[in-house]
Amino acid sequence: MATRVVPCCAIMMKANQSLVELQLIRDHSIYVLNPLFRLRNEFDYVLIYGFQGIGTWRLHRSYGVLTTLFDGCRTILDIANIVSPMVDADDIFPEHKLSIALNFVKSFVALMSKSKAEQMGRSNVNSSFPSESLLLLQEDATRLYADQNMFHISYSTDDFLPSKSRLAANGPFHLIRDSVPHILNWHLTSSCSTDCRYCYLGRRTNIVPMHLERIFSLIEESIRIGVFSIELLGGDVMLYPYLIDVMQKLHQHQFLPMTLSTKSFVSLNVANSLGKLKELIYEMQFSIDTDDDMIARQLVGTANFPETIFESIDNAVHTGLNVTAKSVITPYNIFTIPRLYRKLRQHGVQKIRLAAYSRSGFHHSDDLFLAPEHFEWLYREIEQLNSEFPQDQIQLQNGQAGLEPRSLESLKESWSLRSLCTAGRSTLMICSDGKVIPCEQMPETEEYFCGDVSKQSIMEVWNGDKLKEMTYGMPHEKFKGQPCYNCEEQEDCLDHMGICIRDLAVHYGNIYQPPPNCYRNILPFVRQT
Repeated sequence: MATRVVPCCAIMMKANQSLVELQLIRDHSIYVLNPLFRLRNEFDYVLIYGFQGIGTWRLHRSYGVLTTLFDGCRTILDIANIVSPMVDADDIFPEHKLSIALNFVKSFVALMSKSKAEQMGRSNVNSSFPSESLLLLQEDATRLYADQNMFHISYSTDDFLPSKSRLAANGPFHLIRDSVPHILNWHLTSSCSTDCRYCYLGRRTNIVPMHLERIFSLIEESIRIGVFSIELLGGDVMLYPYLIDVMQKLHQHQFLPMTLSTKSFVSLNVANSLGKLKELIYEMQFSIDTDDDMIARQLVGTANFPETIFESIDNAVHTGLNVTAKSVITPYNIFTIPRLYRKLRQHGVQKIRLAAYSRSGFHHSDDLFLAPEHFEWLYREIEQLNSEFPQDQIQLQNGQAGLEPRSLESLKESWSLRSLCTAGRSTLMICSDGKVIPCEQMPETEEYFCGDVSKQSIMEVWNGDKLKEMTYGMPHEKFKGQPCYNCEEQEDCLDHMGICIRDLAVHYGNIYQPPPNCYRNILPFVRQT
């Protein structure tokens, strides 16, 4: 997920919304903050976080404060009246100040009520503009999210004044690392009902999970410090015995909704319990790679797997949950994918993610990679599915692009356009026993543990030296003997954009070297043993 500093002050002052555009925004219209976003007051800006990759913004404080005024009660005119005393022109009549303020507020709304796709082509729109609208007409918000019963969050403007900043007493800090994590990824359990050949997670065994009371206290701390989202993971999260208790606690505190992903059986009783927490469950994702039982046994090591998952899907759909599916594609199941897709749609699945197998650091086997001819066949089948289900916009994750030899210039361009690493800068991963690692796809081994929230607070880990050494502020001396040590891009790479320590840990077993996708890296893209 890309996270960049957006000079929103400049954006607003240069916004060239046409007169027609502003006239379409009525004085008595009411706009609200999209429930997929959350706000947080930082040192000298307001952080706006968008759910699951929608986008992360750092707004100039004045525009962040303005955003809090869209509370679902105030009209555009009401907000303009609040803003008008701030118009910096003493010689202007009061009614003219209101007119200036009204146009200013409408210009803000015109920009923030459009998605990135709607804004493309404007010279003043940054590439990190959120994919969804930050502001919605109240009636549109009701129409879009009524079925999901999503929380409408309003904020006290007073809480976003500079004096109320979380870091006001601590001085400035680098914008590339926030004061507290945006997201906690949390493996509540390492238990799993399958043994997938392609699983990326090296699960530890014989570990003692944290007590429920400690989990609750960490949730309370997350509220106090301003965490936006807690994603519950596994193993298989549905096997955690106190899942509903934890979710009820998260629901009580109105965290951003999550995706629950599972390969376990979900009974109608469990589905009904989850259905009562729909505000918190953005989607219920079932992972299923084929409808053929014999192939499924080969891939996930479980008998009657397709039958179990389809019954679970029916139970979840019956309770009104937003049900999605994900399929990992290998040479073993590829030819069953079109049939599986059509069957899932018949069972009421609203969205299906297709992902070609990519290298796992633990259960990897080269025979799981798709060959070029597999991709050619699959692209043709996806084209056919797109024609049958035009509303689905079917895409393939981990496609063939990038597998073929590329020029040095194209490698340099890809490297320069990479996303900022979020591990230890905006996200944190908590294991079931409380051990902490920077990224949820990293090995749960001693060398990568950077804290233990069964004994420490979240903020003690977040501000700890071990986490910073592995993410933001990696010691340069640890790169001696590597191309990174004397590289002219070292500071930008290690202290700003970051390098993907997950890839390094999984593929090489050493995070202090050039990452696999760096154009200066001469090592093969395989883990060294």
